Amino acid sequence: MNLRLGSTVINCSDLESMTAFWSEALGLTPSSRLPEDDFRVLRGARINVSLQLADTPVTARDQMHLDLYTEDQPGEVRRLEELGARYVRDSEPGDDYVVMRDPEGNEFCVCAVFPRPVPYIAVVGPSESSLETIPEPERLLKTAYDAGRLLAQRGAVVVCGGGSGVMAAVADGVASAGGTCLGILAGADRSQAHRSLTHAIPTGLGELRNGLIVRSADGMLAIGGSWGTLSEIALAMRTNLPVVSLAGWALPEPGVVHLEKVPDAVDELLARCS
Repeated sequence: MNLRLGSTVINCSDLESMTAFWSEALGLTPSSRLPEDDFRVLRGARINVSLQLADTPVTARDQMHLDLYTEDQPGEVRRLEELGARYVRDSEPGDDYVVMRDPEGNEFCVCAVFPRPVPYIAVVGPSESSLETIPEPERLLKTAYDAGRLLAQRGAVVVCGGGSGVMAAVADGVASAGGTCLGILAGADRSQAHRSLTHAIPTGLGELRNGLIVRSADGMLAIGGSWGTLSEIALAMRTNLPVVSLAGWALPEPGVVHLEKVPDAVDELLARCS
């Protein structure tokens, strides 16, 4: 398909007042302000709104209206009223929008939206001792570092085992981007946690702590292969957790997505967790 929405067009009788209102309301820039204009495009980074001079009056119920999304509904309603909009009514019970009219009486809605929960992503992979049996371990550690950094940049909280190998590399990557990395330790001594962890939780459970890592996360990124990593993948699959694998073992389960590049893996996993 090669079709996209270019602009939403609003009919109006006073081009200047409507330009002033909608430009300020949505932070848009008018394409021009010539006196002879009868059509004007207000451009933004992500949306365009067009104004067109028309002789027909605003009807009691328009065929089309704008929904404006905001995380500060009361504040935006007050701001729009100061710009010249008029309050009409609140939403029906169970909904969360306010109906308003622009200076010429066109109705629009100010809808309350809420930030998405921060995703918790488990990153699992071989420890330092397991890396000794893997070809090109430095490449795997670089992959883990890059994944941790990118996940932090994308706003995710990273959960890992808090130890050496892939766990340490991903924690270093998260720290380099100023993100949050939670380490769920196999041992009972917090002092054994990797230095780059934001928070460390000692469990004293040994390998059983793998279940806590899985249950703490919304999705899993498996980097490389080892028996411990395989156990974590298995637990994730049994609990319907999305799993994406980078440079991992070939697995028969079709639910594991195998990818080769860190950005693709992060995009895929975050999309599956949303």
